[in-house]
Amino acid sequence: MRLFIDTNVVIDHALVRATGQPYEAKYIFAWADQQRVPMFVSTASFYTFAYMMHKNGIRKSELADR
Repeated sequence: MRLFIDTNVVIDHALVRATGQPYEAKYIFAWADQQRVPMFVSTASFYTFAYMMHKNGIRKSELADR
């Protein structure tokens, strides 16, 4: 089994957005990690993620703390 993670799931998790499902994302990430299920995101997701973090004023160390 492999798990493809959508861009919005990653952003919901990182920003703990009330409009998304950050707690469900956290559960999915924890389950996949515990079960050793490989997780994948598209290359374009990295660009969108970086843009959204920058737009929300989140930089380097703050992102690592999340």
